[in-house]
Amino acid sequence: MNAGINRSPSAYLFNPPEERARYPCNIDTLMTLLKFVDGKSGESIGAFSWFATHGTSMSKDNKLVSGDNKGAAARFFEDWFTSTFKKTSTSINHSTKTSKKAQAIKATGGQPCSKTASQGFKVRKNDGSRFVGAFCQSNVGDVSPNVLGAFCTDSGLPCDFNHSSCHGNDLLCVGRGPGYPNEILSTKIIGERQFQEAVNLFTTAREELSGKIDYRHVYLNFTDIEVELEGNKVVKTCPAALGPGFAAGTTDGPGAFGFQQGDTKILRWVSLTLILGRNVGGKGVGNKEESRNRRPDEVIAIIMCESNERVSNSYMVEYRGGVYGHGNNNWWRLKQFSRLAVRFSQGQGRS
Repeated sequence: MNAGINRSPSAYLFNPPEERARYPCNIDTLMTLLKFVDGKSGESIGAFSWFATHGTSMSKDNKLVSGDNKGAAARFFEDWFTSTFKKTSTSINHSTKTSKKAQAIKATGGQPCSKTASQGFKVRKNDGSRFVGAFCQSNVGDVSPNVLGAFCTDSGLPCDFNHSSCHGNDLLCVGRGPGYPNEILSTKIIGERQFQEAVNLFTTAREELSGKIDYRHVYLNFTDIEVELEGNKVVKTCPAALGPGFAAGTTDGPGAFGFQQGDTKILRWVSLTLILGRNVGGKGVGNKEESRNRRPDEVIAIIMCESNERVSNSYMVEYRGGVYGHGNNNWWRLKQFSRLAVRFSQGQGRS
């Protein structure tokens, strides 16, 4: 549906050729949708779809509250459903006519509402619809909605492929959405593309799911786990750290301090330490335990919190690329992460 591209293609190339050959492209283009139907009335009451693309159609310069492209898609879907199914059945067996309508559907752009946030609630409440159209996040990784690619703001030329920078300056390298230079239009277009695909899936849904609904949720303290390495060597994890790839940011939101994507070493840690304090860069590794587990020239900041979920969003091979999404934004060293991932998959995450 052309609603996402890989914003770190150079990192993706670190994957083995035989693995890359298994996939048609370097992102997941599949959308999955669940349609919810009232068992008694046959009325559709909702649809949840999952598709991988970041909610970064609006840039970091936007100062207003925004649901970005996912929010736009949800609004388009709910407006479409309300206008299409006001007096018609919406069960799976009555979707043939609506399939034809879906081919020509155009996003409404949302219903108008007044200045206050509460008015938006009243608009939905007064239309009498119970339908909820949700556009959920999926395995988003490094998928960007800025599908035109990343370009230098000063020259208009494509950014450096390996470092996502312009003349060594990452702040000049910015991704462009399909409505460039209008980011609001880009948000609408990417939202509409997701909306269109969701409508197609919604109107052609045939497979009825059955069985119990279950869930899994677990808290793991990754800062205090023993891991067995080769040769029966046992090591212990410590508080996580962020590397220079984190400071570089991405083409959807460049970082600061002159770091570039692809950097795996810190060359300017002294100035950073002066700016941000003890826990930043080089000698900023805070204590003996932390120092034993990391090389100082890899560390930007020691993370003194318990939210270590970033470990699950990184690919072990792409880690070597040192980019934001799959590089030094990872809070764990490569060998450490690989062992933790294996241990987790073998049952440590069961609840």
